Amino acid sequence: WTDIISVAVGENNIVGLKSDGTVVAVNSDGTKESAVQEWTDVAAIFTGTGYILGIKSDGSALCTAPWAIEGFCSENDPTELAAMCDNLSTPAFLKWDGTVWSEDGYIGDSVGSLSDVVQISTYRSTWAALHSNGTVTAYPEEAWYYDQGDSWNDIVQIDICSHLIALKADGTVVVAGSNMLGEAETEK
Repeated sequence: WTDIISVAVGENNIVGLKSDGTVVAVNSDGTKESAVQEWTDVAAIFTGTGYILGIKSDGSALCTAPWAIEGFCSENDPTELAAMCDNLSTPAFLKWDGTVWSEDGYIGDSVGSLSDVVQISTYRSTWAALHSNGTVTAYPEEAWYYDQGDSWNDIVQIDICSHLIALKADGTVVVAGSNMLGEAETEK
């Protein structure tokens, strides 16, 4: 674990990309992840639920569970992958052009045009996308009961689980959900 230039963490592993293009990984039980020890010329790493993905400098993809990336690679150039979000259900893939692709096709097909996306988060059948202009698109919208007014502007980071949470540029937090966690408490 020296000369690391990028890291990723998944449900079952911690992964590091070394400056020489090799990959190191540790499983959740503390043992080395042997499946990546032979990988070379890797330019980017990602993790999913129980698998590790490497994109080589020639654009080819290496994956410890090939089915997890097969759909994306069959329709896209792997070098277009900027980020991957895999949270117990359908993986979502953020492309460098700001569009989001899922195994069911482009997410924009179901929630309108999603462009200029800088971060994505998924939880089961729900999605959230942070746009470069600091706004958020959530799907399905009615699941989050959030007001898309001024409180949801200037967002710099999002995450989604039982609630949709967002960090604003000024350091404040906004939350939407069923109030089971008392999201109003985040306003203090």
